[in-house]
Amino acid sequence: MAEPASEFNEKRLFPRIQANCPILYRPRRGKKWLQGNLSDFSATGFSMTSELSVANASFIEFRIRPGINRSVPQLHGCAKVIRVTELDDHTYRLSCKLIKLVNPNKNAR
Repeated sequence: MAEPASEFNEKRLFPRIQANCPILYRPRRGKKWLQGNLSDFSATGFSMTSELSVANASFIEFRIRPGINRSVPQLHGCAKVIRVTELDDHTYRLSCKLIKLVNPNKNAR
């Protein structure tokens, strides 16, 4: 028997955790870090908002340093931008798939 259409069926393998903290990002091999705001994350990806758009299928390097927000881990790595959505306030939501995580303490500057 089919489930009622009104029920929400979660298709994600890993739950999303809501977040609100700064995230630094730049195009892979870029020099200048840009700041965005982390919206949520899971074991396989994250979404963030930014004042600048990034091309779909591009790769970014990112750094999350949550500070006092203990629900968000410190992460550094590479991600692939899989979707860009323009929001009403002329910012952009970037949905990203994790490609590689790097130990944030290794080679710290």
